[in-house]
Amino acid sequence: MKMKLLGISKSKTRNYYVFEKCDKFIECFDKLLSNIGFSELQVHGFFRPDGKPPLNSIKDVVDKHHFFVSDMHHIDLIIGVKKIFVIIYSAADLQTEIFEEVSKFWAFE
Repeated sequence: MKMKLLGISKSKTRNYYVFEKCDKFIECFDKLLSNIGFSELQVHGFFRPDGKPPLNSIKDVVDKHHFFVSDMHHIDLIIGVKKIFVIIYSAADLQTEIFEEVSKFWAFE
């Protein structure tokens, strides 16, 4: 499953991605977080808040910020009206790993 990547930026300790807002994001982001070491509880907490049923559509989520923290990464997730922003902070030596994981789920168009 691939999503459309609209923009990318990189610094020594940060990868910044801008994606088209679509429902595929939920599944892709879920898998990405799992692949880079986040626990299932952390991953599912955002998309299944307060024990409610899973979020099936991200289209109704607007102007929402959430962050995910592990021992190796800090991720800011910002969901706007038409775009989703993902900012991943990690050590410089992990940047290539992050890029490779992201490229599994999103198409660079």
